[in-house]
Amino acid sequence: YDPLDIVKWSAYHLADLELYLAVVPIAVAPIVLVRLWSQARAGSRVAASFGATFLAVNGGMLFVTAAFASTEFGFDRLHDRNVFYLAPLWLVVLGVWLADGLPRPRVATAVGIGLALGLLVALPFRYIASDVGVDVVPSALWARLQEHLAGEVVTARKLMVVLVLVLLVLVALLPRRLWWVLPAVLLVGFATTGTLAWQRIADAEENAVFAGGLERDWVDSRLPSGARVTKVYLVSDACPASALTWHALYLTEFFNRTVERADYIDDSIPDGLPIRRVDVQSNGQLVYGPGEPLNAEFVVTQPGIELVGRQLGVGTAANLVLWRTGGPVRIVGASSDADVRTRDCA
Repeated sequence: YDPLDIVKWSAYHLADLELYLAVVPIAVAPIVLVRLWSQARAGSRVAASFGATFLAVNGGMLFVTAAFASTEFGFDRLHDRNVFYLAPLWLVVLGVWLADGLPRPRVATAVGIGLALGLLVALPFRYIASDVGVDVVPSALWARLQEHLAGEVVTARKLMVVLVLVLLVLVALLPRRLWWVLPAVLLVGFATTGTLAWQRIADAEENAVFAGGLERDWVDSRLPSGARVTKVYLVSDACPASALTWHALYLTEFFNRTVERADYIDDSIPDGLPIRRVDVQSNGQLVYGPGEPLNAEFVVTQPGIELVGRQLGVGTAANLVLWRTGGPVRIVGASSDADVRTRDCA
């Protein structure tokens, strides 16, 4: 683990939580924590207990999530389903601030507003504007806006900036008699993101992998019991895969017990499991390293990657292919990694 990467991903996840909570709880946190500190030093066990719990739980969960996200198995994306459990603590912070009458000491208020702005400036917009299913709930809103406003003068990013600035102005200037506006905004945000996130999962690409009655165990059904299958795939920046293909690769491995290992070609994005990289030699053979060829009796791969052997069948809506290779795995017509092309990137 790289300590600096963990710090970076901690900030990213806190910024994601900020958007989920409509900004305000993050902005007022320094105000509330300073007051809790003062009350705790004055003898308040309630203030001391909540303050200690808030800091310890936030620190621990953000650290663990960030450490995971900083590795290759984090897929270079946010995982707010792992920090969602922090939301109630932040809602309590907002409730304390509202119950105290919206106090706005200058230094703590400035620190809170600066923190809220700094976190969102540091967060690359692509992390909250990509369609990544259950991992990032706030992205259900921003990905939808990104899609609908593509090519327009008003972009999703600009709308986010405007929304954040408006909320921070409310934190600084909202009259105390209108305190109810802030929790109302938060409830609207919860309802909107929750609805869009639900729709996104209901319409998710993975639902199409076996649509129309396609067999989930399409590999197992073609092979004898005890057969061992290797999944070999290519998904990289130079040769991306559709969401349908990604899910087909995952679900084929999940539903077929004969698929026992997986290897990725070149600089492909790892699929989250402890798998190994293979590269193409001049004769088309896949190797782990010098003198260590990939040997497999059966192989599943994407359409477009033709192997030396016999094709046994096709499965899933992505048309993944099952091959019988019977030994060293070779790709037809390839003499380097750059020669390998799938149907998605052809």
